[in-house]
Amino acid sequence: MAGTAAAPPPPPDEDTWPAKRASIRAMTALGQHVEAMKAIMHAMRSFAERLDLYTLSIDTSSYYKNPAEVGVALKALAHAEGLAASERRVQPEQVLQFSQILAERGRVFLALSQPARALPDLSGAVDIHAEQDEETLGALALAREQVAAAAEEEQRAAEARKVPVTVLTGFLGSGKTTLLNHILRESHGRKIAVIENEVGSIGIDNKLIGDPAGIAARTEETVTLLDNGCLCCTVRSDLIAAVSQILDRAEAIAANGLAAGAGAAGTGPPLDAIVIETTGLADPGPVCKTFYAEESLRERTRIDGVLTVVDAAHFLEQLRRRRSDGAVNESAQQVGFADKLLLNKVDAVDAAAVEAVEAEVRSINAACPIIRCSLAQRPNEVPLGELLGVGSFCLDRILQDLLGEAAEVEAPAAKRRRGGPQALCQLRPPPVQSRHDTGVRTCAFTLAGAPLVLDRFMQVMNTIRVEKAVDLYRYKGVVCVREASGGLKRAVMQGVHDMCQFQPRGRWPAGEPPVSQLVFIGRDLDEALWGRLFDKTQEG
Repeated sequence: MAGTAAAPPPPPDEDTWPAKRASIRAMTALGQHVEAMKAIMHAMRSFAERLDLYTLSIDTSSYYKNPAEVGVALKALAHAEGLAASERRVQPEQVLQFSQILAERGRVFLALSQPARALPDLSGAVDIHAEQDEETLGALALAREQVAAAAEEEQRAAEARKVPVTVLTGFLGSGKTTLLNHILRESHGRKIAVIENEVGSIGIDNKLIGDPAGIAARTEETVTLLDNGCLCCTVRSDLIAAVSQILDRAEAIAANGLAAGAGAAGTGPPLDAIVIETTGLADPGPVCKTFYAEESLRERTRIDGVLTVVDAAHFLEQLRRRRSDGAVNESAQQVGFADKLLLNKVDAVDAAAVEAVEAEVRSINAACPIIRCSLAQRPNEVPLGELLGVGSFCLDRILQDLLGEAAEVEAPAAKRRRGGPQALCQLRPPPVQSRHDTGVRTCAFTLAGAPLVLDRFMQVMNTIRVEKAVDLYRYKGVVCVREASGGLKRAVMQGVHDMCQFQPRGRWPAGEPPVSQLVFIGRDLDEALWGRLFDKTQEG
């Protein structure tokens, strides 16, 4: 009859459910988990029939898959406001019974070593009826503990599958390229990719690290060159693209090897390391932040650490050099970012000087380990295991304002891979706001069409080194000179301040036109004058 309240459902079968519950617990204790789960499913079906569950105004589609959601809806119906107890379709006693069904189901899943499936049931049981027995509360605590432990293990496994990235930094001329040579030439059996970053418009570092064909023949290393801008000033999309391409290639090689039966399925990363060599003026912070801010890199890579190389012969002078107001002290900043520090060129100074440099380093970064070394003379004394794969990177220590400082992404400039002179683009760096001293700049010179006269070239270089010893921070060059026999030779130059190394590197490649490239980084460099002087060093 219209207006007549529906008769309340019969009370729950207290005699039947407690007996079933006791039986389920007994089967669980005896290890009869399948039988216990069957009994629970029967109890759930009986509960739904007695309550006429599917006629209630709730979503019951996940009743057997995720019954805790249905339990929350039942609790809401049992405590609906504005209705007398006799008018409610669901009674609190029925909610209690359903919470107990959930609890037993969760305990069976837990006994089956499925804590992830047990936790929703046990949590739901407590959520819809807080007063549970000690066995249920204990099972809930255990399920939470096991799920948390599994999540931590999965996180560790996920991190282990990511490729570790080491950011190699250090002031101009400290020895970063020498260290890369050691990494690439050492027979360590590791799969390592190297990314270089040049400040100037001409890539020189990739010439200094040796013959790419020879490296490819001996090892599995890959070398990629980024140029036309310092990574510390703008987090550029070509860095992201370069890392992504390296990862894609490494993963494809690993997958092909697995498909061909050349390797076993593993949980490790496709590469043992990616080493990113920043420029000598670089702030490593934005480089590191790229791997956290960019989701595609964050999922596939992890920062392993910042490795800083310090020049024992020039560090104190670099640290205290004159700066414009508000300029960043790059040397101090790079030391501050270091997770590990290589104190290089210790053979070029006395013991007192080494101690003085270490004291200065410690005043900036008291925590990072210091390894004394002479990379040019004794590189094997620096074990790679102490430099790569150390897992020592801590972002909070390096960049406290990570969340407050947005990464500025510059549109990709010209991207270059290793190659001959054809690959050396003559584009100038894009205009960016420099964070370095306003007097610090890069001068790049390309001398094409004729080889250099060695005596003339050395005379000009010696004059520059004497007159600009303090302000000439770093200079590099690959030059084509004609030897006395008439043949063309390739020579490599690199230096810091007035210390210069100039070494032959074999014959000039047959068929390639003579081209010399020079890059200088320093303060108050007279590019126009130097350009005229270098022009006069060519034949003719």
